[in-house]
Amino acid sequence: MANRELRELWAELDAELTSLRSAFDASPLGATTLKYFDESLEANEYGVALDALCDFLANAQTPSVEADLLARMEALYAKMGCESECLARLRQKAR
Repeated sequence: MANRELRELWAELDAELTSLRSAFDASPLGATTLKYFDESLEANEYGVALDALCDFLANAQTPSVEADLLARMEALYAKMGCESECLARLRQKAR
């Protein structure tokens, strides 16, 4: 992948992940995980950030996940070319 294409992909991932920040709630777990999520984004660790969000949402204490949010996360995992055990747990929770 050319440098320009890679930078464009990173910009897309960053924007899409940043738009998902609102999925974190104000609970202590939400605040802690959001901090980790933000630090991961700043370090361009997009997969780590997405996994942090997925883990947070898959937590038993968080409410069920809306289909739109799940679809956006699935698209991001696909765009990055990876699958996550957490995503499978999140799919179960969304049902």
